This record gives sequence, structure tokens and C-alpha cells, in this order.
Amino acid sequence: MTRDIDERMMIFGVALTIERIALNMPQIEELQPPPNPAKLTDSRCLGYIKRYGKKSWELDALEPSYLTALVEKEVLKYRNDDRWSDMLKKEDSERQKLSDVLDDLSI
Repeated sequence: MTRDIDERMMIFGVALTIERIALNMPQIEELQPPPNPAKLTDSRCLGYIKRYGKKSWELDALEPSYLTALVEKEVLKYRNDDRWSDMLKKEDSERQKLSDVLDDLSI
């Protein structure tokens, strides 16, 4: 899937770095989601079987809370906390301005 996304983005001239954070083999070993047979109808099946074997796993077999925590952890690695704080302050200020406008419009 990661390679597929990368290839599709290149079609549109988008160069990006994809960091796969789920579902990887250490997570499969740790969390032990239920396996599925590899999809023999998929054109990538032979390469997959050579690399991982005849079992496959679905990302949606993981608990949503686990996925949420995983994504949050990865996003926070890249977030600039000073800029984030500044934007939260600006958001609060804009929210207050909108509230004041609504108060002025009230009859």
C-alpha cells in the first residue's frame, strides 16, 4: 500500500516521504490481529507472499484508540509547539471576535 500511494502521487508530480507507522510486523507480533489469507487475485500477491508469507492482516483489525494514539504520537514529532501555541491563541482571539459580532447582532 505504501508503494502504491507513492506511485500514485508521482503521477501527479507530488514528491513526498511516506513514513509507514502501521501495520508493520512488530505490531502484528505484539498485537496479534486475526490473519487473513493473502489475496491471490491481487497482482502484487506473489511479491507479498515471498516477503511476508501467505497470511495478511487488515489495519482495521486494530483498536481505533491504538491507531489514534499512534497517529497522534507521530504528528507530535513534527509539530512546532511554539507555532501551535501561537495559532491556538489566534484561534481564541478570532473566536472571541466572532462572539462579539454575534452579541452586537442580537436584538
